Amino acid sequence: MIRKSSLLIAAVGMFVLSAAPLQAANRGDSRVDIATRKLGRGISNIVFSPVEIVNSVYTVQRNDGEVAAVTYGVLQGLTRTVARIGIGAYEVVTFPVGRRPIITPEFPARGGVLNAILEPHRTYDYPESDEWKLSFRRPR
Repeated sequence: MIRKSSLLIAAVGMFVLSAAPLQAANRGDSRVDIATRKLGRGISNIVFSPVEIVNSVYTVQRNDGEVAAVTYGVLQGLTRTVARIGIGAYEVVTFPVGRRPIITPEFPARGGVLNAILEPHRTYDYPESDEWKLSFRRPR
């Protein structure tokens, strides 16, 4: 029992000490801000990934009709949901190594049906295209 608690204390101590240089960084585009945003983005991608199903059905229905929405829209949404969960898990695990977003849009509930329901007067602000891109290249 003592051994397990000692190991836990050592692990937490190593984590805190490794994060100390990051805490000393400046605000703005600092490593701490990038890492924190990456952690939040990863958690958001995991928790809100099912929104992709609803957004895909909504977008496909608006562009291609009801039959396409029920078939293609659902399949596209399921594929994007699985991708968001995987990318979210990757970002949560690797958040100390801050990096720019891998997926566009950065957060799953950006635009789409949720904004049409919650803020109907602002739906015209969002682009009509269904942009959704993966990028594993490092930004320059």
